[in-house]
Amino acid sequence: MPVSAPRASLRAVRAALPLLVFFGLLAPAWAEPSLDVSVDRTEVVLGDQLSLTVTLLADSRGFGGPQIQEPALDGFAVVGRMSFSSYDSRRRQNEFKLQLQLSPVKPGELVIGPFRYTEAGSTVASEPIKVTVTGGAQGGAGDPNAPAEQAPDQMAFMRWEVEPEGPLWLGQGLRARLCLYVNRQLSVRLEEVSDVNPQGFWTQERGRRERARLVQIGNDVFAREVLWDQHLFPIRVGNLTLPEVSAKMVLSTRGMAVRRAQRLDRKVEALALTVRPLPPQGRPADFAGPAVGEVRLEAQTNRTKVKAEDGFQLTVTTRVDGLIENVPELELPDMPGLKAFPPSATTNTSVRGDQVVGVRRQTWLIRPTQAGRVQVPALSLPYFDPQTGRYTTARTRPVWLTVTGTPLATKDGDPAATAASQASSDGPALRTIRKAPRLEGAAGGAAYTHPLLWAALILPPLALLGLILNDRVQRTRASTAGSRTARKAPKVAKDALAQAGKAGAGQAYTAIAHALEGYFEARFGRPFKGLTHPQLVATLGELGVGADTAQAVVRELENCDFARFAPGAGADDVSEAARRAAALVDRVEQEVA
Repeated sequence: MPVSAPRASLRAVRAALPLLVFFGLLAPAWAEPSLDVSVDRTEVVLGDQLSLTVTLLADSRGFGGPQIQEPALDGFAVVGRMSFSSYDSRRRQNEFKLQLQLSPVKPGELVIGPFRYTEAGSTVASEPIKVTVTGGAQGGAGDPNAPAEQAPDQMAFMRWEVEPEGPLWLGQGLRARLCLYVNRQLSVRLEEVSDVNPQGFWTQERGRRERARLVQIGNDVFAREVLWDQHLFPIRVGNLTLPEVSAKMVLSTRGMAVRRAQRLDRKVEALALTVRPLPPQGRPADFAGPAVGEVRLEAQTNRTKVKAEDGFQLTVTTRVDGLIENVPELELPDMPGLKAFPPSATTNTSVRGDQVVGVRRQTWLIRPTQAGRVQVPALSLPYFDPQTGRYTTARTRPVWLTVTGTPLATKDGDPAATAASQASSDGPALRTIRKAPRLEGAAGGAAYTHPLLWAALILPPLALLGLILNDRVQRTRASTAGSRTARKAPKVAKDALAQAGKAGAGQAYTAIAHALEGYFEARFGRPFKGLTHPQLVATLGELGVGADTAQAVVRELENCDFARFAPGAGADDVSEAARRAAALVDRVEQEVA
């Protein structure tokens, strides 16, 4: 029986349906790869950071993920890097994400070149991205024909940096820094740095040094670390020098599975400085000593109304933008109606930015010798201002007081002397009405037999003995506290890492970094917070941790810093980061055991 045409067409469709489904499933595998690059902003202030995200959809299944060709990123420093991979079930393709945290190192309009990816002979590339960096002056703005600064060494070098740079006046302060510059592609471990001992200067400690930062010199980007940072005050005129300093260091490549290390010797030449004497022109007659730097005076009393039989305090505060030791102490002039006793003085020195500020407080006890309105006159102090190159005078305001009552007639202005004079005048000797004390106990017996006397003699030595024993117990506990803390450090760190995996993504990565820092501080009994990554590597190396393990710790801390700002970090990523951190704890324990 012949088959009708519609029925034959239906049979043909049913027979071809498996082939259509098969080729439909294979179609996504033949899709072209796509590459997308974006930044979270296109305008950034110098010193700030921006995030760059590279998203690749491809069929690559090679070891370690696809090989994306990155541009040179001139003008930027890569301060963080993280990669992710997942499977896009809708497109039936693998999705790869690369996130970079970039910090611009120069102002202007910078261009992020195209990223490229090649697969099966075809190449895809992203569009260039323009980023405007503000907040700094471009090099050579004053002279467009001036040559750009070039680094004396593309790997590492040292140099002196002083402020101000010009000739100095005697007693004028300057800030001197010995800086180490290392190419950002390299990591450094300092082995030895010669002593820095400048001659002819008064040295003022600054306390904490500034943190390491990235700077661009010519076409290279360097990590700048301050090795020595002090305020200096020349104490003699003529030609002075900051000394020659040498250093031994080990440089190695960053982020390489096979690390190449090289030992280098670097030296900074001595830096000559010219110190001028203070000029004689315009020098006040009462200028005493090299009081150099702006001086400010302030006088105040603890009261303005005084009874004739009482006294009051006068406090004068001297502040100088410089060395307070060079500023002479103030002396009070003759004050009618007032007598001043010798003063007490306290001094304090602090550092505010690039300026040393010295403070002296002098306090006098003053007693009135007459009633009515009396005055503490204005005080003055001449000084030399190095900014203007001229002498000037700082002054206080006069202080007025009201004295009530009638002071005693004085001899040489001292009421006590008057009282003594009256007591020694001619006249009959006066006999005291007080009875002589009797050394008897409460019951009338001898005092040395009273129980309270024996208690007073015995209890203090016993109390002192108890304090000595308690102090020895506390010292014994303190001497063993460090070893107990070090033994417990791995367990405490792992417990903290386990808890970190249960927090949100941003909080978890912060907790992981804190757990690692806390582990090192407890394990080795020294602070680690505030160390730069090169300093952290050097410190761990001194404590017996291998270089590869120390670099792995730095990479994990960088990942934690970057992941806090990385969108899309899930629970799996957090748990994996916590697992890696726990493994690092085990590696450190094995190496320092």
